[in-house]
Amino acid sequence: MTSEYTNPVPTPTPDTQNFWDGLKEQTIQLKRCLENECGRFHHFPRSICPYCHSTNLEWTPVSGNGTLYAFSVNHRPPRGWTENEAPVIAIVELEEGIKLYTNLVNPPEDPTTIKIGVPVEPVFDKVTNEVTLLRYRLK
Repeated sequence: MTSEYTNPVPTPTPDTQNFWDGLKEQTIQLKRCLENECGRFHHFPRSICPYCHSTNLEWTPVSGNGTLYAFSVNHRPPRGWTENEAPVIAIVELEEGIKLYTNLVNPPEDPTTIKIGVPVEPVFDKVTNEVTLLRYRLK
């Protein structure tokens, strides 16, 4: 945990609480539709499947491993963020097929050397006693 963490933190809601609780335990749980024709994961968590509109959903553990799908280098932090936070914003495609927005920790000094499709692994970043953020690093 970084005691000097001063950037914004998420506020869990009833629809997202299991996700945040899982991160504190270093597991990733995502909502998955239980309808036979659908069965898809979705993220951000919500009470209805965005694909088939079913409310028959369950929290399902996922591996967290995946590949880098896309990234952007953040040269100027948005208002409220420190300069060293989130220099590389990324989309990661998990082994389960779902894409997550995240950021890369410990990116190379020269971000132009980052390649799409490289393997990534989760990093559970405990930023406060209540909040652990899901970030990724290149394998």
